[in-house]
Amino acid sequence: NPGGWVPSAALRGVAKREYPRFLKRFTSYVVEQENS
Repeated sequence: NPGGWVPSAALRGVAKREYPRFLKRFTSYVVEQENS
């Protein structure tokens, strides 16, 4: 577990900030694939 040294609270904070951005990019990618 390479991320084991990171406190779970900090990891959760980063995930909460990054996940919506990832989800938006992933959703737009899927939509593009379906429309092409």
